[in-house]
Amino acid sequence: MSEAKKTYLFLAVCVAVIVGGFLIFRGKKPPSVEIEDRMTAIQAAVENWHAAKGSPPDTLEELGLPEEEIQDIVKKPFLYSVSEDGTTVTLMTLGADGKPGGKMFNADREIVFSLDTEKE
Repeated sequence: MSEAKKTYLFLAVCVAVIVGGFLIFRGKKPPSVEIEDRMTAIQAAVENWHAAKGSPPDTLEELGLPEEEIQDIVKKPFLYSVSEDGTTVTLMTLGADGKPGGKMFNADREIVFSLDTEKE
């Protein structure tokens, strides 16, 4: 095969990969953005629940959100815990591997937030 044909073949493969990737991921958020969006939505729902009822929910299921909204992108439930005094909430995912630590898709993500207790 001539060098020119190899170059054209290489360019055709590159274009096919780029176009294929665009078609597959078109309109989808990157996984890290999707996780952050879900965690932010859960935080807002927990804060609203607390404002209405005076205490945080015992479980995320009590919030009444769709099941996929209380799971990470690999369909594992977010880890949810409330401090003993009911003022601090921790929401976490262990990443795609389900194990502590990791990088990229296996990286843990955690948010910790305080609930407004002055209104009680």
